[in-house]
Amino acid sequence: MIKSINIGANTFNVTRASAVNQKTLMTLIGAKIALNSATSQVAMIDLDFLAGSLLTLNEQTLDKVASIVLYKTVESGGDSLVTLEAWQYGMIEYFQLIAGAIQHNLSDFFLWLDAKNAELAQANSGPALNQ
Repeated sequence: MIKSINIGANTFNVTRASAVNQKTLMTLIGAKIALNSATSQVAMIDLDFLAGSLLTLNEQTLDKVASIVLYKTVESGGDSLVTLEAWQYGMIEYFQLIAGAIQHNLSDFFLWLDAKNAELAQANSGPALNQ
């Protein structure tokens, strides 16, 4: 499945990774994103939250994540694969593209996590129990 993702003035076509690679992606970043979202009490995990979360990864993990989610990514209308070298003056947009590709690959996880975080927020904002 291919999804078009707009980053800045450009559109990129991102291909969803295999289930095996999605599992690897989940084990690389799932727990970190779950913890970050729960502790920051975000209402919804969005592109900016994910891009910021990528900054907490070590370089080796970030490179592995990027290789999984950008493996067949091309700029719309082009046929050359997106590479890191193309982002020399646009690192934040590169991180946003990775974040968008993560959203595409783990969309079910983010829907589930947003629902769990909403439940947690509701439980924590309820009336205090009498003791």
